[in-house]
Amino acid sequence: MSARAVGIVYEFGDFALDAGRRLLTSRLDGTPIPLPAAAVHTLVYLIERAGELVDKDSLLRTVWPHVNVVENNLVQSISALRRALGDLSSDHRFIATVPGRGYHLLRKSLQRRLHAVNVQLLFYRSNRLVTALDMTRCSLG
Repeated sequence: MSARAVGIVYEFGDFALDAGRRLLTSRLDGTPIPLPAAAVHTLVYLIERAGELVDKDSLLRTVWPHVNVVENNLVQSISALRRALGDLSSDHRFIATVPGRGYHLLRKSLQRRLHAVNVQLLFYRSNRLVTALDMTRCSLG
């Protein structure tokens, strides 16, 4: 079941991503972080596959279904995500590029964060919280 279907909120680093609402916010003060829709969709897809190599073609087909786009659209989405996440140095904390193949969300970064923060999966039905699972000591993937 996808995160969008159950209303999961992912927390990592200083960020929270409400996958159902497609909203990235600061965990420090809840401020929304503006991102193009395609960049948010890309982030959700990468988070749901944390630690896995996601090839460029899969991302292009998922983020832009039924639309003929060029690889530059994906590069722009990844660039927007890196700017929003402060992941601009050559030593990326969140999104790694595998030249010629694709991208992956670094699972080791998420695991390290999991031990440092209280991570919860929040399940919503009809905009009402129905379940919250504490995942402080688990790993993603």
